[in-house]
Amino acid sequence: TCYYPGDTLCPEGPDLMVVQSEIVSSLHLATLGSVDPCLVNEGCLTGYGTRDLMRFTTHIKNIGTQDFFIGAPSSNPQMFQFDACHGHYHFAGYAEYILYDTASQPLPIGFKNGFCVLDLECSGGGTAQYSCNNMGITAGCGDIYDSGLQCQWIDITDVPSGHYTLVVRTNWNQMPDALGRVEMDFENNWAQVCFDLVKDPIPGGHNHSFTLDPNCPPLVDCNGVVFGGAVYDCNGVCDGPALRGDVDNNLAQQVLDG
Repeated sequence: TCYYPGDTLCPEGPDLMVVQSEIVSSLHLATLGSVDPCLVNEGCLTGYGTRDLMRFTTHIKNIGTQDFFIGAPSSNPQMFQFDACHGHYHFAGYAEYILYDTASQPLPIGFKNGFCVLDLECSGGGTAQYSCNNMGITAGCGDIYDSGLQCQWIDITDVPSGHYTLVVRTNWNQMPDALGRVEMDFENNWAQVCFDLVKDPIPGGHNHSFTLDPNCPPLVDCNGVVFGGAVYDCNGVCDGPALRGDVDNNLAQQVLDG
């Protein structure tokens, strides 16, 4: 019997997993006083001036039986996106950070991170072989984006006090690697942390705090799908076609709408 890659009965393949405990243990608040315009352009920040940040570490492990191979932009351009501001390539679809409110609606502060994917630890028994020049994660190894790195945060400057769910996900589009190998399991491509955020009521103040909520049920979208991508559109329709700012209602955001 032949089982295609991605079939649950197929015994071989990579398997990326987001380590939830790393997010919990590293989560902390910080401020950023000097803003590089490229950070706004890339989506790391949502504005200029002093920014309030929630920093955390992202640890993605390959617990599968095969490497997740990405390669280099020159040899596998389909795996990358070019950022003209900083003049470098990003691996498309590696890590995304999304903040959801109590209605499971994402706030417009999400960020995609994928500057360099490499073997930084091999606690699962692998042997490190990938670097920024030849990207990937070896089976039995993992990549770590430490909380102190640039863009390893979500910008909460304009986020009010409230209860939120931070979701970190990897390979959410379920792409095969550069060799066509499909992950063995996509159930572990997500991790989440729930917390209560308290913002300083004094204008310009930065005495913010948060409390982790240990009772954090899996995020469910408006269609009832666990970690699904469906959201309410501007008309309140789940997974509807309406777009914010689409004045002429032609289902496209255009200059004419302004």
